[in-house]
Amino acid sequence: ENWLINWIYHQIDQLTAKQADFVWAVSSRIAEKRKEQGISDKKIYLIPNSPPMAEIKRLSYSAIDSHRVIIVSSLVRSINFPIILEAMADLVEEFSQIKLDIIGSGGYEQELRELVKKLKIEDKVTFLGRMTHQGVFSNLTKSAIGIAPYTTDNPWTYFCDPMKVRDYLACGLPVIM
Repeated sequence: ENWLINWIYHQIDQLTAKQADFVWAVSSRIAEKRKEQGISDKKIYLIPNSPPMAEIKRLSYSAIDSHRVIIVSSLVRSINFPIILEAMADLVEEFSQIKLDIIGSGGYEQELRELVKKLKIEDKVTFLGRMTHQGVFSNLTKSAIGIAPYTTDNPWTYFCDPMKVRDYLACGLPVIM
């Protein structure tokens, strides 16, 4: 929101991109912007930020748990966990088989566990902790819905292009974001 800081940032960004030997762009829009900034095509490398599609074994609909909701995240306040857990408490009343798996860890975990207990949904929410990327994909492909409800508590979430959403989509999950 500060025009001066934004201007300084963009000047430094453009200067360093021009002076760099190579510039990586994670999207074609960024690559085009770099060209507009006068960066040579020879220096720009498009490196799409996408999941390893060949490594993901998607399952048939009959093989997934149609009541399993999943989130992959650090357990931090930039994800609106309270709204997720409160929604789960409401959904359990109508969909008794619904389950929520949380993959990740972080400083917010104990508080979230306490909220789960307070909402009386301990049997519906499972904290799976950290796991390998392959473990994450294995769990995602068995799930029905992926969720990523960001807050605006941190400025980087407003501009984020989250990898987790791409992982969800690569595994065939509809996404609530």
